[in-house]
Amino acid sequence: MTDHIWMCDAQRHTQFVRGFSADLDDGEPQVFSRQEKDDTFSKNDMGIPLARDRFPEKVYWRNKWKFDKSLPQFFHSGFIFINEKAANILRDHDLGQGALYPVDLFENDRVTPIEANILTLCIGNQKDTVLLDQSENMKRLWPRHDFFSPQLWVEDDNIVVDRSCLEGPDLWADPKIKFVFFMSDRLGQALIKARMKNAVKLVRCRVS
Repeated sequence: MTDHIWMCDAQRHTQFVRGFSADLDDGEPQVFSRQEKDDTFSKNDMGIPLARDRFPEKVYWRNKWKFDKSLPQFFHSGFIFINEKAANILRDHDLGQGALYPVDLFENDRVTPIEANILTLCIGNQKDTVLLDQSENMKRLWPRHDFFSPQLWVEDDNIVVDRSCLEGPDLWADPKIKFVFFMSDRLGQALIKARMKNAVKLVRCRVS
């Protein structure tokens, strides 16, 4: 039986941010209100299953200048986006109540498409995973609230997880650990084999 799983740590790092929004604050009716978006971000971060209508079908480049950069295999701007290559690897594993929802990308003018096969990720599964008393480089985020996050300098095997997380879907969130999600060794190894370890910033977690 495997003695480790993997944590995806890309959401906490600015190099994975891309300036796309489900709506642009230009006076037009918004697809999602700020409250609706924040609620979706929070629930997805906790691994709560969410329906298709909680995720955008279109997103828009925030900046007035033309989008002229290549898109990474994983990026985020509140919503989590992955490309088709990563999505195909996820589809080959047990996503449980998680889902991948297609999304179209557009320039700031809302009309000109950006050619890319991109999907939004609904994590959709919860497991009580991290053993805080055995883990290193973890921090409490807010006083009097039991939410935690790894330090930015967290290393392989700093985080210890309960063996029970090996059961069930290959992708999940621990609702007490913010801004990261977890995956089984079999899914992690598939991404590593596809040379995507750095693309999703995988950190190895030790199973106790």
